[in-house]
Amino acid sequence: MKKSITVFILIILSSGCKKENTTKKTLEIETKDNAEKVQFKIDKTFLNGVWAESEDENALFEINNNTLRYVEYYDTSYLCLIEDGCLIITDREGVQLPKSKIMKLSKDSLVIKPLDGNLIRLYNRKF
Repeated sequence: MKKSITVFILIILSSGCKKENTTKKTLEIETKDNAEKVQFKIDKTFLNGVWAESEDENALFEINNNTLRYVEYYDTSYLCLIEDGCLIITDREGVQLPKSKIMKLSKDSLVIKPLDGNLIRLYNRKF
């Protein structure tokens, strides 16, 4: 049961992402109506930490440099990278999970948008 939950979370975290133009780590995120563009800089070091669904919840996973580890399966590690404004997670066998567009990344929060369009908000419990 726990493994299926972990796989589900991995799929949600890494669902679809469109390639975006980047210039000097500045991204232009387009809204559905393309009426407004939001620009922000991604500092990859902000990914480091222990991430949970709320500030009061237990941790789901930890990211340290380019390594992602789920709390329930801490012995299993995944490669975690940011490329073209997307969060990319790869397992030990080199299988890349679906990408998630990074909507916001700061030292204490991460907002990603999977393919289904629902935003996922995560909070860094250790920053």
